[in-house]
Amino acid sequence: MNDHPASPKIVQIVLLAIGGGILVAAVIYQINKEFPHEETNVEKMTRYRVEANTAMLRYCTNEIVGFHHAVSAYVDELNSDDPHRWNGTVMAEYINHFGGIDWTNLVFPFKFDTDGSGRNHVEVDFVTMAKREVEAEANQKEAELQQRLENFSNAMNNANN
Repeated sequence: MNDHPASPKIVQIVLLAIGGGILVAAVIYQINKEFPHEETNVEKMTRYRVEANTAMLRYCTNEIVGFHHAVSAYVDELNSDDPHRWNGTVMAEYINHFGGIDWTNLVFPFKFDTDGSGRNHVEVDFVTMAKREVEAEANQKEAELQQRLENFSNAMNNANN
């Protein structure tokens, strides 16, 4: 049996190989960092889904007074790779002004926002949301007005009879 420690030459070779491996890994990492690979369609769509979900939850956190948590969050892609056609839905739980718990359902449209490098990111389309909200309020006001006119007309008919 040979009880002699490894020869210094073998140790030097092993250390040199490890150091060389680390150097090569550092160079490859730096090259990938400076020249990122082009996203595949699967990677891009996965990123879009995550961004859409994150944008919806960020909206709830910032805009719902008393927001407690999202009961459910879902992005319906409508069989499309285009986030402009997607709809997101969040059922949010919040603490109402009486201190009780209430829920609300929100529907989100999406749009692209481009960063400084020209890369698209999915965001909530606040303009479309505002238009939908205004249209819903207008429809509600119109229904209330129609109800008042109907009540007035009925009261006039009853007074004439």
